[in-house]
Amino acid sequence: MEQLAGITPSVARLTEALDAERLSVASAYNVFVPSLVEHYHRIYGFDDGTTLANMVDELNKKRKGLPKGPTSTTTRYITEDVPFGLTFIEHLAEKKGLHVPVHAATIDMFNALYGCILEKKMNS
Repeated sequence: MEQLAGITPSVARLTEALDAERLSVASAYNVFVPSLVEHYHRIYGFDDGTTLANMVDELNKKRKGLPKGPTSTTTRYITEDVPFGLTFIEHLAEKKGLHVPVHAATIDMFNALYGCILEKKMNS
């Protein structure tokens, strides 16, 4: 499967919800990070106002389905990004008293899908 083809409008909305929480956590630490949409606008030259779903769709068309995406569920996009990305952000949020429900739900969902704990427990 083409890597970007897997980012459906629903997956793009989930990604944007996770990104909003990431931005909230960064702000709590007084750190500026661009949003994923801003990153796509800047890197790929999309006009402001273009949605993530539309940008990904356009990139997929331009790249003719390349690069190819993972062919197995044991992809690092899950096995690394959940414990070292999502869980890390959740941990940073907890330290600031923030609730990141989309991160928590996504971590729980992948743990259920994989039948194991992908979450990396953080030491305080």
